[in-house]
Order: sequence, then structure tokens, then C-alpha cells
Amino acid sequence: MDLFQILDLLLEQLGSLPTLTEGRMLYLTTDDHPYIGQATGYKQHILEDDRVSSVFSGRHICSQISTTSLTYVTIVDSDVIINAPLFKYSGTLYVKFLAHLRNNTVGQTTYAQLYRQHAATVVTGTEVSVTNTAYAIAESSWVDISAETGPESYQVQLRVTGGTGYCNCAIMLLSYVQL
Repeated sequence: MDLFQILDLLLEQLGSLPTLTEGRMLYLTTDDHPYIGQATGYKQHILEDDRVSSVFSGRHICSQISTTSLTYVTIVDSDVIINAPLFKYSGTLYVKFLAHLRNNTVGQTTYAQLYRQHAATVVTGTEVSVTNTAYAIAESSWVDISAETGPESYQVQLRVTGGTGYCNCAIMLLSYVQL
């Protein structure tokens, strides 16, 4: 399952997708997609009449990566840079983190979380996990990041309780309301 298949599943839960127009929402994409169109580098779009602002990255994690580390390790090139004040509405902003995870060993767990590279802190509340040998989607609750004051590079971190943990996709959703 790739990034856009997970997006499709999420959109099914949210309802139909409104028309795309130019705006402040930032999609970081590398592939063609029926909702977004052909992406040549980075594109900016906003969903009309929709309260979800989403930041997706084909680079966030777009191929299978793995770890055997029992402590969190930062995934190289998993950065998504967000200037949070640009996405706030009435001073509020929330993030939801989704990851497509598995572990190759029965009974072992793979964990993922968001990490602020420049602040060197974890985004509390974004830790997700899967205890499964088949890929499964893990998602955090909506986390208030309204206190963010400027640009930050968010990275994905992984760890396991044993075995080898895998992640082949990670997505951040931004919204000024908790959906």
C-alpha cells in the first residue's frame, strides 16, 4: 500500500473530495495521482470548503524502510518542513500522523513517531504502533501543535520491541479543527 492508497482510504472516511484550487495547502508529491494531477516537484493546493489542510510527502516515506533498533532511530530523508503559522486558523493547528507498519516477527511491535529536527523534541502524542506481520495502518489522535511558532522539519522515527520493523508510508495531516 502506497501513500496515495492510504490517502484514498482516509478520504473514504471523510467523504467526497472538493475541487482543488491554488492556495496555502502544501502537497509534497512525486507521482501522478487522480486527485492531485501530475506533480512536477512541489505543488500548492487548497481544498475548497474543507477544513482539512494536509501535508503529504512522496519522500516522507515512499519505499519500504526497516529497523531492528530497540530505541528510536530517525529515518534519513523523511523530513517534511512546515511553517505552522501559515496553516493556523484563529491560532489553532492540529496534526494527525499515520504510518503503514509491520514487523516480521509474530508478537513483536513496530513503533513510529514524529520528531522535530531543529527543536530536537518528539511531537508528543504522535507515537503509533502495529503488532502484526502484515502491513497495517496505525494512526495517532489529533495532536495540538498550536504552540509551533515557525518553520520546523518534522521527521519520522522508528523502533521495535524485537524482530525487524518495516514502514513503507507515512503521512501527516494538518487541520485547524479536530475531525
